[in-house]
Amino acid sequence: MSNIQPSTIQLHYIEWDSVLMQEKGIVSNWNVTRDYMFVCKLTDAVLIRNRLWEHVSHETNHLQQAAIYVIPFLGINVKDYISEIQTTIFDGQCQVAEQFTVEWHLWKEQRFHLLTSYQPQGPLDAASLLLDHYAFVDEREVEMLLTVLDTDRNTLLLFAKPV
Repeated sequence: MSNIQPSTIQLHYIEWDSVLMQEKGIVSNWNVTRDYMFVCKLTDAVLIRNRLWEHVSHETNHLQQAAIYVIPFLGINVKDYISEIQTTIFDGQCQVAEQFTVEWHLWKEQRFHLLTSYQPQGPLDAASLLLDHYAFVDEREVEMLLTVLDTDRNTLLLFAKPV
């Protein structure tokens, strides 16, 4: 038996019924690289076909398939910012990035402002941003509020506030 793992893995986003504690159905199904899977699993939420979903759990099974369980976005942990987060996501320009892009949005004057945008060196470079609650961006210390993978735009959105 070979220990060589394929370079891609099948990833399913599955809607979870929190009341019945069971799967409701597949939201999206695609193949991703193993490195990109880290970005997918480490974000707090995902935007798929213009609908925002909140992550509740994830797993990888022995068949080398991954699942991320999602519910419609509630934003309980960011309730003070939810309106402006949704405005930033849905009312902004919808430019699809040719290459995977990271955008930092900073809370200032009661709204989020685009602080910086760049293309990471690879998925693991982007995933490393998701590991810390605090970060330094453009020489500013920030506290991460919410991370959203926008699959429609091929962009990782990082919402933060100054420390």
